[in-house]
Amino acid sequence: MELRGEFKSITEVLDLLQIISLGKKSGEVNLRSSEGSLTIYFQDGRIISFDSSISVLRKLKERVKRGEISTEEAANFLIHYVSFWDDGRFVFTEKPVSVEAIGNAGTLNVMMEFSKEVDETPPTVQKLLKENTYMTLTPSIEEEVTIGPLEWKILVELAKGRSVRDVIFNTCPSFGEGTKKLEK
Repeated sequence: MELRGEFKSITEVLDLLQIISLGKKSGEVNLRSSEGSLTIYFQDGRIISFDSSISVLRKLKERVKRGEISTEEAANFLIHYVSFWDDGRFVFTEKPVSVEAIGNAGTLNVMMEFSKEVDETPPTVQKLLKENTYMTLTPSIEEEVTIGPLEWKILVELAKGRSVRDVIFNTCPSFGEGTKKLEK
């Protein structure tokens, strides 16, 4: 079986992932936009690996391989990343998967966590991520600032000139925690 088409929103991608999960399908989904491509591999409806032409997503896979984050958390990051695309194309090819698994993530669990985090992410942070904004620091503050280790790490990466999206995807243990720290 092969499904192909275009998507204008993340909802259409989520519908495709739901079909794969509920149908316990094995194969691969290739998603393409002007930003690049992402291929997600499924075994019996569960996400087992991914590949991408997008630098930040390749680094995300390396984080999984090093044991810094779980496959489930990486899959959640992937869906968030695709949600920033205005449109794209997809192809799902049902077939035996021959890639090396880097983990095993429940697709529906990932989708539910994604939906929860989208609802909880403040609009200002959503805008920073969607626009892939770069930030600068200012020397003036009105209140005393106390930050923890992860917030410091985020601040240092932003000061190095990295985009908000790159910092969240490459530094934080989860998308939700990263957006909460960024808001602070």
